[in-house]
Amino acid sequence: MSPPQNHKRKEIKPSRPPEPREAPHGANLATAENLAQAAESSALWDWLLAAALVVTLFMVYRPAWQGDFIFDDDTHLLDNPVLKPGGLAKVWLPGSYLNYWPITYTAYWLEHRLWGLNPLGFHLVNIALHAISALLVWRILLRLRVPGAMLASAIFALHPVNVESVAWIAQLKGALSLALALVSVLLFLAHEKQGGWSLLVASLAAFVLSTLAKGIVITLPVVLLACAWWQRRRIGRCDVLRVVPFVVVGLIMTGMEVWSQGLVGANSDVHSGGFLNRAATAGCAVWFYFWKLIWPLNLCFVYPHGPIDDQGPLRYLPGALLAAVLAFAWSRRVTYGRPILVLIVCYVGLLLPVLGFANIYFMRFSPVTDHWQYAAMIVPCAVFAGTAVTLIRRCGCPRWIGSVICLGLLAPLAALTWRQSHMYADAETLYQTTIDRNPDCWMAHNNLGLVLAGHGQFDEAIVHYQKAIEIKPDYAEPHYNLGNVLFTRGQLDEAIAHFKKVLELEPEHAQAHNNLGLALAGQERVDEAISQYRLALQIKPDYLMARFNLGLALTASGQLDDAIGQFLKVLEIQPDHAEAHYNLANVLAGRRRFDDAIAHYRQALKLKPNYAEAHNNLGVLLADRGQFDEAIAHLQKALEIKPDYAQARNNLVDAQAARERNKN
Repeated sequence: MSPPQNHKRKEIKPSRPPEPREAPHGANLATAENLAQAAESSALWDWLLAAALVVTLFMVYRPAWQGDFIFDDDTHLLDNPVLKPGGLAKVWLPGSYLNYWPITYTAYWLEHRLWGLNPLGFHLVNIALHAISALLVWRILLRLRVPGAMLASAIFALHPVNVESVAWIAQLKGALSLALALVSVLLFLAHEKQGGWSLLVASLAAFVLSTLAKGIVITLPVVLLACAWWQRRRIGRCDVLRVVPFVVVGLIMTGMEVWSQGLVGANSDVHSGGFLNRAATAGCAVWFYFWKLIWPLNLCFVYPHGPIDDQGPLRYLPGALLAAVLAFAWSRRVTYGRPILVLIVCYVGLLLPVLGFANIYFMRFSPVTDHWQYAAMIVPCAVFAGTAVTLIRRCGCPRWIGSVICLGLLAPLAALTWRQSHMYADAETLYQTTIDRNPDCWMAHNNLGLVLAGHGQFDEAIVHYQKAIEIKPDYAEPHYNLGNVLFTRGQLDEAIAHFKKVLELEPEHAQAHNNLGLALAGQERVDEAISQYRLALQIKPDYLMARFNLGLALTASGQLDDAIGQFLKVLEIQPDHAEAHYNLANVLAGRRRFDDAIAHYRQALKLKPNYAEAHNNLGVLLADRGQFDEAIAHLQKALEIKPDYAQARNNLVDAQAARERNKN
C-alpha cells in the first residue's frame, strides 16, 4: 500500500487588469469632433433637401397659381357673409351656422383683407400649407424612427392625388386642418419623450384647432395609439389615458360635422342604406383610394360610380379581403406584418369619416373623391418609403444608386402633378376635363352649361343642360338653368315647362317660383305671376328679388297700395335699391303723391346718376309744378344718357314750350 502523496496547493494569483493604452494625443477629442461634424453635415444636408422639396413643390403647382375660382369657391369666398362688414363676428357668435369651421372662415377673412379676391394669393397659401404639412410629415417620421422619412415626405408632397386638395381654393379648410393635426402629432410625440403636461395640452389644443378648421382628422386618436404600438409594440394604460381627451374632442366634432352636413341637405340627397350596404361600399372605397395612390392616372374631379355602387354580391368581396389581410398582418405582427398592420389601421381609420357610414354632400355626385384621402395617404407613403429604403440598404447599394432610384420615383409623380394642376386653371377646363374622363357626370354637364351661358354661348349651354337632364331626369338644377336660358331667349312656353318641372321635383325652390312668375308676367298672365311671387316669399321671406317683382306685378294689375307696401319692404331690407326707389316713385305719382314721388326719384338718381328714366319722370313732375329750369336740366340729362329716348325728347319740347308760355 503506497503512502499518500503530498499535493502542493497551487496559489492562484489575481490577474492584473490590462493597463490602459494611451491613445494618441487628441484622438478622443478628434473623434468627437468628427462625429459632431458628421451629424451637423447630415442635418444640414437634410434641411437642404427639405428646401429643395419646397421649391420643387411650388414649381410643380405653377399651372394652378393663376387658377380661377371653381365649384363652391363662390360660396366660401365670393358670396361669403364673413367677408362683408362685421361678418367675422358671425364666425364666433353662438348659434351661427358658420361656427363649425371658425378657424377656416377666419383664415378666409384674413386672406381677403390681404389680397381681396385675387386667386393667386389663395393658391399660394394652399401650396404653402401643403409644403408645411410635408415637412411636418418628415419630422414626425424621424421621431418614429421610420426609415426613408424624407422620401415619404417627398412622395406625399408631389403625389398627384393631392392636386385636388391643393389647387382647389376652397380646400384651404383641408390643408389647414391637416397642418394643425400634424403639429398636434409632433407635440404628442414630444410629450411622450420629454414628459410634462404642457406639451400634451398644446397637442390637444392643436387638435381642437384642426377640427375647427375641418374635421378631416377627427379619428386622429387611432393614429396616436398606433404610433404608441409602433414604438413600444404594446399599448399601455398611460397611452390610453393620454388619448382620452382626443377621443372626446373627436366625438364632439363628429357630431358637429354630421349636423353641418344636414344643413346642406346631405341627408336627403345622398344614398341611404343599411349597415351592410354601407360597409360594402366602404370596402370598395378603401381599395379604390389605395389603387389611385399606386396608379395615379386619369384622376378625376368626379369619379364614375362604377363597381362601388354595384349591388351584386361581389361588392362584399373587397371588404372581406381587407379584413383577411388585417387578420393575417395581426398574426405576423412580430415580424413583417407589423408595418402592414399599422398601414391598414391608420389608413382605414383616417378614411373612416368619408367611407359612407355618414352622409356627406359631395357623395351625391360620387362616393369617392381625391381630397378625402388627403390625410390618410400619409400612412401608405411612409410604409412604402420605409420598405423601399430598407430594401435598398439591405441590397448594399451605394448611396448614389439609392438616390437615383428615389429620384426616378419622384420625377414621374412631379410630372403628373404638373399635368394635373392644369385641370384647375378655370371652371370650364375643370368641368370639360371631368366630362372627358367621366361622360356621365351630370353635375359637370350642368356646371359647364352655367359657365358657357355666362360667356353668352347659349346654344352650347343648352346642349349640356339637356345632357344632364338625360343622365339624371330627377336633377332639378339643369331644369332650372335651362329654363333661365330659354327665358332669356324669349322662349317663354319652354321656360315655363322647365320651371314647373323644377317645382315638381323641389316644391320649396323659391328661385324657381320667382322665375316662373317672371315668365308668366312676360305672357301677361299677371295674376298667376303674383301667385308665384307670393309662394316664393312664403318659402323665403327675405327674398328681395321676388318682393321687388311682386311690387311690379301688383303695379301692373292696378293694386297700387299693395305695390307701395312691397316696394317699401324692399327698401327696408336694401335702402340703396335704386330700382325700388324709381318704381315706388312711379306708383306714388300714380296716387298723386307728387312730393313723395319726387323725393324717391331724387334718391334713385343719387344712387344711380345715369338713370335716364328717373331723369325723365322727375323732369315731368318738376315741369308740372312749374320748376321748368330744373325740369329741362333733367330731361336734357336723360337725352344725354340715351340720345334715342323719344319720350324724353317730347317731354323736353313740352317743358321748353311751357317755360316760354310762362314767361309771356
